[in-house]
Amino acid sequence: MEYFCARLLGVKTSFYHWEEKPADELTIHNLTLEQLQTAGKVRSYVDAFQTQAKRELKSLLSKNRSFQQCLRSLSKDKSVVITRPDKGRGIVILNSSEYLSKMNNLLADTSTFIKIDTDPTLFKEDQLTRILLHLRE
Repeated sequence: MEYFCARLLGVKTSFYHWEEKPADELTIHNLTLEQLQTAGKVRSYVDAFQTQAKRELKSLLSKNRSFQQCLRSLSKDKSVVITRPDKGRGIVILNSSEYLSKMNNLLADTSTFIKIDTDPTLFKEDQLTRILLHLRE
């Protein structure tokens, strides 16, 4: 913490970071008593924050673990579909027949989708690969 405060205040040590220094020699930052006390206060605030964050993280992990177990048991049921929403973060849980019905309705919209006879994916991928190889040269 003292090193951090010294860096904030622009206090220089007797060594540069690239110089060799004996391992047993202490780095002295030449901070005033008030600066050292402030560094101590900041350290105690950081320690308190870290302790509280660890406690909250443990709580969230235990809740998350039980939530994941619930989702795993639901995913084994073939009458249920678990997916992500179109926008945002979350989980959508639907009855399988309802999900298939909604997907078929979406795909049946001819103003949005058209039926094609062949899959152009491989052709487009080949074109992209050729362009990238040409740019690489």
